[in-house]
Amino acid sequence: MAKCFWVLFLVLSVALVVGVVEVDAQRRCIAILDKSGCQLSNCREQCLKSYNGNGQCTSGSSFGTYICSCFYNC
Repeated sequence: MAKCFWVLFLVLSVALVVGVVEVDAQRRCIAILDKSGCQLSNCREQCLKSYNGNGQCTSGSSFGTYICSCFYNC
């Protein structure tokens, strides 16, 4: 019984500590830079210059097409 108490006490203690820790996360925004196609090197460069973000080629609205999406801190 005492062993069960200590396990429960440990679990609750860890849960309390984890619940109290605050996260200073920034919101992420997205901007579509080019809807007609995507060349990864150009997409990354344009996104970095314009938004200081990370440019990625993501799937477009139709099958097999890609768009340049820029992910950055708002």
